[in-house]
Amino acid sequence: MENEIMPSSVPVVVDSIKRRDDFQMVRCNYLTVQCDAPSPGWQLSLGGEASSFIMLGLVGIIHQPFGGGHFDSPDTIETTLERFEERAELFIDVDDLWIPEFVLRHAAAEFKLGDVFRIGEALFSAAFRYREGLLEQDTYLDVSKEYLSQALPSPSESEAFRAWHWQQVDAARSFYHDNEAKGLMLQRKPSPDEGPAL
Repeated sequence: MENEIMPSSVPVVVDSIKRRDDFQMVRCNYLTVQCDAPSPGWQLSLGGEASSFIMLGLVGIIHQPFGGGHFDSPDTIETTLERFEERAELFIDVDDLWIPEFVLRHAAAEFKLGDVFRIGEALFSAAFRYREGLLEQDTYLDVSKEYLSQALPSPSESEAFRAWHWQQVDAARSFYHDNEAKGLMLQRKPSPDEGPAL
């Protein structure tokens, strides 16, 4: 199935599965790149013509590494994010949306937290509009039935994102312990009305 990855599909990571009678949805995370300061030197191509512009307030969805393909290793993920963050005005963020559980179950009978699915543009757009309050839940569920083929499991990306996640956890732990060894731990001072720190 992985060789059937749709062009412009977005990798989403299963973050939470909610099962209530009126809400059987899966929260999925995806990566974005954002620009929060004026940034010259950009070009936009439309209809074969390019125009330069100054970027401000960009939010883009990261759907593939530089050079194309998909995120097949932790290094591919890390290299992609580092390349974006080389520019001081750009930063990486994690956003989320809700996908109906039946859509993902249609693609994979079993899935768990941390699994990656590739979501097609139409399904992603509907999920985004639902998250933004532009679609009612019943309408979103009906529309999602039309897009069952727009969710595909991505086992190699699941493996890559899981490994990358644990690399980030290990790096944070190492950083913490290195700082602790150097005596660089933050200590909160109690306010005068709190009494002595415990």
